[in-house]
Amino acid sequence: MGVPRIRPALEAVLPLVDELNIKLNLYGPGWHSYPGQGNPEKYWIAKQIPYEDIPKLALGSKICLLDHHDTMNKIGSISHKYVDFVMSGGFVVSDYNLDAVKNYGGICFSEQRPLKSILIEYLNDEEKRRRHVLKQQSIMEKQTTKIAAERLASCFIE
Repeated sequence: MGVPRIRPALEAVLPLVDELNIKLNLYGPGWHSYPGQGNPEKYWIAKQIPYEDIPKLALGSKICLLDHHDTMNKIGSISHKYVDFVMSGGFVVSDYNLDAVKNYGGICFSEQRPLKSILIEYLNDEEKRRRHVLKQQSIMEKQTTKIAAERLASCFIE
């Protein structure tokens, strides 16, 4: 999902689609004018996904491949889509993001851990993906906006 800018996740997965026999679906506007490599337009399914359909999309995918803006990676902040997909039951893999790794137990690809090795490890192991999703959901349930607001308020209210 997203707007066509150079997407690290897409750049990493496009060369692997045929090699690993992966079904790739892209969502979001403008993939016909993607400025990166390859021809992602042939994987383009829809210009948008209604927010209420995120759980269906997450659960209907073996792997939800997401990436972050460079600024988010530099400051260590995950995308709201990352949280939405995990909490909807999706197994998320993203480009390397310190927040995802450090605070959410995320699985991220990088030069040290290439996307291909992650896909080979997880694509056909449903139980391993399920266990990881449950682990991440457990972490995220302890980091809600409500809990953060209560902690912050406790600093000012006796």
